[in-house]
Amino acid sequence: HCGAVAGTLAMTGEARGPGIPAVQGGDMGGALYGAMAVVSALFERERTGKGRHIEVALADAALAMNVINLHRAAHDPEAPARGQSELSGGIPGYRLYRCRDGKLLALGALEPKFWKLFVKDVAMANLRTIQFDG
Repeated sequence: HCGAVAGTLAMTGEARGPGIPAVQGGDMGGALYGAMAVVSALFERERTGKGRHIEVALADAALAMNVINLHRAAHDPEAPARGQSELSGGIPGYRLYRCRDGKLLALGALEPKFWKLFVKDVAMANLRTIQFDG
């Protein structure tokens, strides 16, 4: 699993343990990188008349998509653990919430403007400062 090799599973899931992502980031990223490489090679061929050999590694694509977590782990001694980062439930504005009807609400309010709009729309202005000041 290229996500495991790239360190993605270290941050995927809840604090109690890793979870297998439902999206194949390495596969999809590798396909996109491959498509970009083909288009670039075709453009080069049009300009120079020469072909090119292309190689795309799925693990490299998965690694590139995990660069923020890897950078933090390498350079920040206080880097958040699994389930505590901004993108894995560590802030109120980027979590799943169970609603009164039992369904889940996926919230992705990472920026202050979106968080402020959300707490206003759900009539919970008292929550406004728990993620951002003011």
